[in-house]
Amino acid sequence: MAQEQIVFRANTQASVFPLLSSFSGQSVLVPDRDQTYIANVNPSDSSSPVERGIPQILYGHNIMPSTYGFQSIGYKEIYEGFSEGNAGMKRVELVITTEGVRTYVSGSSGRNTIYALDEDGLWSEPDGAPNYNENSNPISVATVNGVSYICVARTGVYKYSLDGNSFIKVTLAGLADANILGVVASSGYLIVWSRTGVSWSSTIDPEDFVPSDISGAGGGMVQEAEGDIILCKKTSYGFIVYTTNNAVSCTYSGNTSFPFNFKSIPGAGGIASPDMVTEETVGAQYAYTTNGMQQIYHTGAKTVLAAITDFVAGSVYEDYSGGSLYIQYLFDNMKKKLALIADRYLIMSYGPSWESNLQYALVVDLLLGRMGKLKIEHTTVFELRNLTPDEDEIPRRSIAFLTQLGAVQVLDFSPNNIDTPGVIILGKYQIIHSHETSLQSVQIENIPENGDVEVTSWLSYTGKGKADTVDGVLDTSRSDSNSKFYLFDCEAKNHSILIEGNFNLTTMLIGFKLGGDN
Repeated sequence: MAQEQIVFRANTQASVFPLLSSFSGQSVLVPDRDQTYIANVNPSDSSSPVERGIPQILYGHNIMPSTYGFQSIGYKEIYEGFSEGNAGMKRVELVITTEGVRTYVSGSSGRNTIYALDEDGLWSEPDGAPNYNENSNPISVATVNGVSYICVARTGVYKYSLDGNSFIKVTLAGLADANILGVVASSGYLIVWSRTGVSWSSTIDPEDFVPSDISGAGGGMVQEAEGDIILCKKTSYGFIVYTTNNAVSCTYSGNTSFPFNFKSIPGAGGIASPDMVTEETVGAQYAYTTNGMQQIYHTGAKTVLAAITDFVAGSVYEDYSGGSLYIQYLFDNMKKKLALIADRYLIMSYGPSWESNLQYALVVDLLLGRMGKLKIEHTTVFELRNLTPDEDEIPRRSIAFLTQLGAVQVLDFSPNNIDTPGVIILGKYQIIHSHETSLQSVQIENIPENGDVEVTSWLSYTGKGKADTVDGVLDTSRSDSNSKFYLFDCEAKNHSILIEGNFNLTTMLIGFKLGGDN
């Protein structure tokens, strides 16, 4: 009697996946005696990966979590960069010009200047552009009374005029440009930080920093700081001072003589770069600190996302190319940057330290509690904002990537984007540990009408690693415009299913038969 085929629906809604596929265990469809996961015993923190012993995603890139599965994504260029050369553009800031218009500025370390996005959407060098270097003269921006102040560390503070396409040097009374490292705005004050202290402006004139009981301007050393000040970041209650070793809460008091109360934040680590802190969400800022990934509140710090911390703190990462996975070993720790986009997507970009660009980005959807991964060369990721009021809202086009030549690309969720194929590997599929498994078929749903998808089985005869590959044969009689049915006839200890192309993977049905004894 012919053996009946076992049809199994795969798990396409895993919250996290191993950042190195070698960390995935040998999973089976019939757990039997397996005790990989025991309810109420294993950790249940949704931000930490849990090995439940069931097949799920092992690797992926250019995929984003959807409500019901994983979707492949592409990229769309919206601002053109320079055609050649080393622009070294690694940071982009939204500013409000002296005319009240929003635009972007970006520093160019390769050309030692600052560019602004003109009315034609092209980068141009304004008159009076200051000398710039990302390492010694980083940019920070603060907006007070509807005008942005652009600080170039140790160089000066500027406003930008779009009509004149020029930077206007601003003199901050009572301060020396050489001591100014950055600016932030909070509670109506323009705030400047130096290596060891902060100063706040007059409440009447944001450019007046001469200490006065009448104007309210003042400042001083941050006594709670345990290292050099790296960044001051605005919050809904004031701002937070980040140093190399700790973080200090600065809450607005409402007292014009002493407008801010300073207090060290217990449990908070220090930061190495301004790129390691996000905007505030639900009363907290995410920061990659000396204590790992943390949520920083004014009252304390909470360590989160330990798996991502452990991964980006290491010197090993994995890449897929040409049908195979490759382990890359680094001589140093990874280069990394952290961002929060649209109050929803927490993004950790990373890449080899010797490369000028970041290569990948882990995306945690804080709303769905699930993770995706992108493969795109970029120098920073930022939240794209509408520059003109007559543009449509763009909530799903808010994740933007800057290249070193100044090109800006946004994440493209269009189902018919065929320029950048997504890659997802799910496994390891085995019926029971004691028998081989024969793969018969794979059916996947929600394939874009013009999309192209290839489905391959990675065979393992030991349970670990890939020994051979078999491509699925499309059965057109059982396929339609929204569902593809692939035929297989291969036997191994377990199988991992590689899907490459354009997809919105919500359902995958896999047909197996029990093979011979191991």
